[in-house]
Amino acid sequence: MTVRMTTFYAGAIDAGLRPIHLLPSSDRCPAGTWEDHIVSTSEQAVELLEDGQNMGFLLAGKDGCHPNPIGVWALVINSKQALERYGEDSFTVLLAWGHSDKRILLGRLPDASVPRKGRVVKNSHEVKLGGILPTLGSVHPEGGVIEAYVRDPVSRRWLPWMGLPIDWESIAVVDPSPYAPSTVLLIPLDEHRARQAVTRVPSEWVFWHEDVPADWNRQHYTSAKGNQSSRKIRAEGFVRNRIRSRIVSRSGDGGRKTLLTMAVHLVKYMCLPDETVLSLLLEPVHGMGVAWNDLCVDARTNKPMPWSVEELQAAIAAAQEYLPPYGVEEFKRFRTLREGIERLQAFRKLLSVLPAPSDGSPSMRAQHLYETFLEMCNLDKRDITYRRFSMVIQSGIETGYLKLKNIRRTKKKLRYYQGVSPVLIDFALEQSAEIEDRVA
Repeated sequence: MTVRMTTFYAGAIDAGLRPIHLLPSSDRCPAGTWEDHIVSTSEQAVELLEDGQNMGFLLAGKDGCHPNPIGVWALVINSKQALERYGEDSFTVLLAWGHSDKRILLGRLPDASVPRKGRVVKNSHEVKLGGILPTLGSVHPEGGVIEAYVRDPVSRRWLPWMGLPIDWESIAVVDPSPYAPSTVLLIPLDEHRARQAVTRVPSEWVFWHEDVPADWNRQHYTSAKGNQSSRKIRAEGFVRNRIRSRIVSRSGDGGRKTLLTMAVHLVKYMCLPDETVLSLLLEPVHGMGVAWNDLCVDARTNKPMPWSVEELQAAIAAAQEYLPPYGVEEFKRFRTLREGIERLQAFRKLLSVLPAPSDGSPSMRAQHLYETFLEMCNLDKRDITYRRFSMVIQSGIETGYLKLKNIRRTKKKLRYYQGVSPVLIDFALEQSAEIEDRVA
């Protein structure tokens, strides 16, 4: 095993790949940046692995800096559906860790010099063009030691890699674009709304489903704030992001729905005039040398297939019939945050019942108090963050509303609050209940 790993990492280093020291069972570096943890020799890599550490390859640094010179990228398969949809035929090197439906397929970019931006498709797969990729001999974060496999050129079957040097500059060249799906979220119409929409727009722009409930298209949503100029700047950023991520229409692979989703966001969420939306799709936005529409392709041949002006105008008109997905999700987040803040204010009011602490009063670690709050109020860390919780508690202490006292303990200087404990919180609950009974 040691000889195999030495051969593996020696070949990778000779090809220009950067091995990086990672934490055990992790895909992250120890404290510091990846530059501080570059492994320069295969012997050093093997020593770290034998010591229980992980190793990884740097595909590209932040914002695409320091890309690997041979253009290695990874298709990370995370579901059986993704494996069935995309297959493995185009790839010749595979990393696996004992999970039947999950694996990492390695390929090379057609052009290693182009800017790189990956794409994560939740619960499906990841097009990983940058960051650090755990490699041979490491323990995957999900468990299991990562092994390498190569494709037999004759039978086309995957075979365990037995230690022969891998020619990294000759592994399969695979274009990542088809693996970053062009179809993005679109809220479909219910049958009633679809019947209405088809009287106003061409039927090919009407996407509906019989299982969509009647109130689905009556959900509340937010829209972008600010004047038209500031909204246009935000819209340019949205289009620029789609261009960099190669989220474009792919004819034959949901391309019409992709265009419609773009139009819905620009028309219904950004609230821009039709002519402005048309310009954003047809002309290069600031910082881009090519327009979004010019990047649209045929999914089968990958040849350019831009939309005509008439088709773009039809999509913009049809966008009025749909809800903006981002606006719907943003409204839900705001509502959850508002409810969380109300519960946080109620929790602070509960703590205000506690008496001023003395030198012998109990104390409670700030993190534990935060976790107690989440449990009592049935909230998630995503609803109210630790930072927001700390700010509210601190402001209460500084204004005198709360009688708690800040103290620091241990070498790590962890924050504790003196004058609060699980027992005292139970006491505060009883006091609050008595006050409510008296008022009633």
